[in-house]
Amino acid sequence: MKRDGESERPDPGGVVSASAWDAELALERARIAYRYVAANFPESADLKVLAPYPAKAHEAERAGDMEAYEDALRELMRAARAEAMRAKAGAA
Repeated sequence: MKRDGESERPDPGGVVSASAWDAELALERARIAYRYVAANFPESADLKVLAPYPAKAHEAERAGDMEAYEDALRELMRAARAEAMRAKAGAA
């Protein structure tokens, strides 16, 4: 609603949410994350360890929340790295 002295035009200097969904960027982020997992996750490890993270990423995608999507992919990579470190520690 316009008050006296206010413009009806939106503020041209408005900030666009950093969380806005970008399908191409999302695809690239997922590609990077899954390549990392494929390269680092031990074959002998239980895939159940990774299960929560693709689910979180999917939820974020459905919500259009890029920040949460990227966070879920980072958590996925961290879980893969942690399993790789456990496997190396067990082999030593």
